Amino acid sequence: MGKSIVCLALVLSMCGMVLYAQEDTLINLTAVAGVGYSNTVENSRSKAIDDAKTKALRMACIDENISTYTDYFRAETDQNYQELFSSQVFTQMKGVVRNVEVISESKEFIEGDNIKTEVVIDCTVMKFNTEPDLLYKAAIEGVKPVYYSGDALSFSVKVSSDSYLKIFCIPESKENAYFLFPNDYERDFVLKADEMYSFPFNLEMYEMMLDGTGQQTDRFIFILTKEPYPYYKPITYSDIVEWIFDIPINKRIVESFAVSIYPR
Repeated sequence: MGKSIVCLALVLSMCGMVLYAQEDTLINLTAVAGVGYSNTVENSRSKAIDDAKTKALRMACIDENISTYTDYFRAETDQNYQELFSSQVFTQMKGVVRNVEVISESKEFIEGDNIKTEVVIDCTVMKFNTEPDLLYKAAIEGVKPVYYSGDALSFSVKVSSDSYLKIFCIPESKENAYFLFPNDYERDFVLKADEMYSFPFNLEMYEMMLDGTGQQTDRFIFILTKEPYPYYKPITYSDIVEWIFDIPINKRIVESFAVSIYPR
């Protein structure tokens, strides 16, 4: 019996229930313990929960790229999702932890004015059973690193398989986030394989705008998928991340671009 089968059998005996999604496995885990140390209550608690999440991944036999998960948990805790979209996290991660419920926790002060927090959580691990499709590739050209307020944004997209495209714009303030595409004037459609598409295709221009009077850095997030996956959540970093992980890893491409916008 292979290591992965033994490991999964252990998880099944511990948590009792496995649900199967179309592409992925949902593993319900109970009473996973974690510990964290910091000089603040909030940080020690966050680190304890992250430690428990890491242990839950190991229990579900997801041992690869644990350092990637550590980076992901830190960005998730700090709400610094910019880091996620500037990394390869969406292709390296083999699963995610969902539905975390802290069922008990305790704190104590230790030497050096540090706080030790211990938690016990129930959670669900979504284990991806597929691998990235290395032949599924996209070329996105024309997005510049610097614009001035009022400049026109244009770009081209070419993808190796028939795909659906969604583009999110998240301003630096994280307020007023929106769909760049599709929009009220440009509806969703299938991008045919190996054809170059220029955007905007049904608007005069995409105009770069400042939220205030000073320089800002916005992020454009391109998600290409082999099948249509509707998006109904609020447009925030955390909700976009959750939606992306609901898409099988072999059916999605995630690219992002940070652009600086200056006043004229």
